[in-house]
Amino acid sequence: MTAIIFLFCVLGLSSADVRAQIRILPKERLEAVDSPKLSGDSAALKLDVRHIKAELKEDDAPESFCCMITNVGTEQMCFSKISTTCSCVSAFAGQNVLKPGESTKLTVRYNPKGHIGRFEHKVFIYTKPGTDPSAVLRLNVEVEGSSDISGIYQVRMGNIALRSTDVR
Repeated sequence: MTAIIFLFCVLGLSSADVRAQIRILPKERLEAVDSPKLSGDSAALKLDVRHIKAELKEDDAPESFCCMITNVGTEQMCFSKISTTCSCVSAFAGQNVLKPGESTKLTVRYNPKGHIGRFEHKVFIYTKPGTDPSAVLRLNVEVEGSSDISGIYQVRMGNIALRSTDVR
């Protein structure tokens, strides 16, 4: 609320200016990201872990988490892509093709640098070209800020630390 009052009073913005900057997404689109509809072959993929929780510090090295993916179906599964919801998360599978009964390791790597706070990221595993993933892995991360902020805030003005002297 304070930020809105600041925009109106100090910057002289009208409510139309502020509304023009806010983009409202339909509820269906938000739900599609939070709980995506899975593809028809999703029952054939089994993840031994569907939810990973971690607590890290911003200064920590990138952390890797692993889970096993098993093809419990009767047909061969081929991963067409593995995508994540943030550039701080990367994921890759040990094998791209799984025969029935085979397993492979999914490695998820999280880089906490510059990502302070609580986040929920997702890893989407696709087995067919299309719009729906076959499996989703959730990654809940809480990153504690660094005690050394000199690398982020390089400009000092007394007790105030800034990233830049320019205001945009």
